[in-house]
Amino acid sequence: MKDAGGKGGAAAARIWAHREAVRDVLEVEVYSEQAGLRGEALVHLATFMGRPPARVLLEAMARRPESGDAAAASALLAVAEKQDTSVGRMLLAEAKPPDEALINRLFAVYSGDLETLRKGLASKDVTERRVTVQSLRRYGPLAQRELERALADTEAQVRRLAARGLAESEGLPLMEAAGRRVRAEGASLATRRVWLEVAATDKSCEQFLLEVAHETGLPADTRGEAVAMLSDCNGRAGRRFQLLAPFLKDPRGPVRAGAVRALAMPRSVEADAAVAAALEDPAPEVVAAALGVVSQQRQLSLGETTVALLGSPHAQVREAAARALERIGRPHHVKPLAQTLREDSVASVRVAAAETLALLGGPFAASALSQALANDPDSHVQHVARRGLERLGFRPP
Repeated sequence: MKDAGGKGGAAAARIWAHREAVRDVLEVEVYSEQAGLRGEALVHLATFMGRPPARVLLEAMARRPESGDAAAASALLAVAEKQDTSVGRMLLAEAKPPDEALINRLFAVYSGDLETLRKGLASKDVTERRVTVQSLRRYGPLAQRELERALADTEAQVRRLAARGLAESEGLPLMEAAGRRVRAEGASLATRRVWLEVAATDKSCEQFLLEVAHETGLPADTRGEAVAMLSDCNGRAGRRFQLLAPFLKDPRGPVRAGAVRALAMPRSVEADAAVAAALEDPAPEVVAAALGVVSQQRQLSLGETTVALLGSPHAQVREAAARALERIGRPHHVKPLAQTLREDSVASVRVAAAETLALLGGPFAASALSQALANDPDSHVQHVARRGLERLGFRPP
């Protein structure tokens, strides 16, 4: 109003002379029984006072009883959502030692909210878990433990939302947070994989993933994951093979395996040749990766090569071969799969063989599954054999 013509300054002065009364009115609205008004009132109050919302809220709380803390906490949450930040970040920016008691009062309210939200993380409903993680992001650093837990979710979108929430809670750009987590000493491969997944959705993903892939100080499995995720990155799809070729010759098996996995799309003559060569690689993880690509692309011409790998000395390869035959297997492959189900010493390989037999079907497959149900010492194999027989139309006892 100071700039509103000749009378603007005088009008502004009159309003400012009544600033305490205006502040009191707005404070009352912050504690309104109508929850939808609280955040809007807090924004107006902060704007009028020329201070951050968290600061004016703490000042208001100092003059009011603890019975109104739930309303105050909800007002700050509403502002955080509107301003695309979190209550944790807002409070960290304003917290002073004299505010400790007031902040603890807010934390007590938010702790109750977080306890309720933790139940949502355990839901079997994916949509509920996604909504829960979105809600957790409004709490920022206060919800770090819950967001870290969500990084292990079985649903990729939930994991990505949790990672973004953690980056926001630290006040970091997404890619900077991802870089720190990927390079953190002692971080598990599962955690690093989540952050690489998130990075692969960013516009600058190619450069980031290549930097990680070339960083020889990182574990080979982490570098391999970075290479593999180049296939999810909207980069130079037309020149994908040229990008991956150096990694196909890397001395570390996990890195070569990652490069093979990234060859799945787009398909090319060069890529097909590299996948076929990888089936003869001395590292079992590379062969298993190649079998995964063969399966994904339904390379029927490699069916016999895949069957031969059921006899590999490496369980990882035998299991991958059995699973690849789910998509490229033919009726005459039932017999070697039945032999694998009957004779392999590793339960996970027998499980894979049983699942593939149930898909290929036929009387020989049913006979092999019946024998596994009756004789296999592993309960999981028995369960898969029973389920397979039911799929084939049998009712095992």
